[in-house]
Amino acid sequence: MEIFSYLSQTLPSEEGKRKALYGLACSRLAMAKDKSSLQEAIVLWEQWQGRLGEELGNEDPRMLTEVIKKMVNWAPSGEFKAKRPSASSISTSKPASPKEEEMRQKDEEIRIRDEEIERLREQLEALENIHRDIERKKKGASSP
Repeated sequence: MEIFSYLSQTLPSEEGKRKALYGLACSRLAMAKDKSSLQEAIVLWEQWQGRLGEELGNEDPRMLTEVIKKMVNWAPSGEFKAKRPSASSISTSKPASPKEEEMRQKDEEIRIRDEEIERLREQLEALENIHRDIERKKKGASSP
């Protein structure tokens, strides 16, 4: 992650600096372990967003910005439950080829998305239960 920080300050082009800041923000968001580190990552995200010009092109934060800001409230205990591989589970025998590294990254992205989907399903189920309880109470209050 430090490479993104370095590049976001030292690259000669503004586009390169902006893209490096985006990489830094994304990596910090992905590695956030608690609300504090998530909030710091959101600050980086907002700095990156502030550097965008009129032409968004491939960089369009509009769909994700609100979701990212709301993520702080999704972990009531203050800690995120995303499982991260331990250092011992990562193979260090030989360096991965670029294709293997890309596949590993895609697998990790899929795993993270699957965990997010499961968490959202649990939240939806909880909301549905609350809604059913409210409806039952309304029915009970309106019955003679």
